[in-house]
Amino acid sequence: MVINHTKHFDFYFQQDLFPNNWFNFSMAFSMYLFTRGEGPLKTTQELFVQAEYFAEEGKKLYKTVRDFASKVLDATHPVVMCGSKK
Repeated sequence: MVINHTKHFDFYFQQDLFPNNWFNFSMAFSMYLFTRGEGPLKTTQELFVQAEYFAEEGKKLYKTVRDFASKVLDATHPVVMCGSKK
């Protein structure tokens, strides 16, 4: 079941900007499964610990995106955001 949900996102996780995002997605998905009574998290305490880690990783992701955005805005030449050229 998890494989079916995650295959759709493989492209985004392979991008240079989000190298550790698979871990973030996994944590979020575990929390989602907890709300359904499934998955690896069994107690509310485990859910809150997972949420704290998720928040810390979110702050790291925010910093990465902010730094990337400042580089793009400072660039004097166009930056290719997608892998395809026309």
